[in-house]
Amino acid sequence: MKIELGALSDPISEQLKDLGISKEDLRHYDLDADAITRANVRGYISDSNAHIARKRLLKKNSENTFKNKRNISLIQR
Repeated sequence: MKIELGALSDPISEQLKDLGISKEDLRHYDLDADAITRANVRGYISDSNAHIARKRLLKKNSENTFKNKRNISLIQR
């Protein structure tokens, strides 16, 4: 499974809606991803720091939500 994160990507909730994840968890994933993107676009964090933060977001969420975490990859837009 590939998840796209960044200003031009679809929300995480749209990308993961068919996996049976609760709406509340999906909403929190969207809020966290949007916060990273907003900080990056406004210049508060660099592109490399945004990439690291997005990887951490996926890692943290995959440990709690996804059963096959080895099959998840990050695409940044």
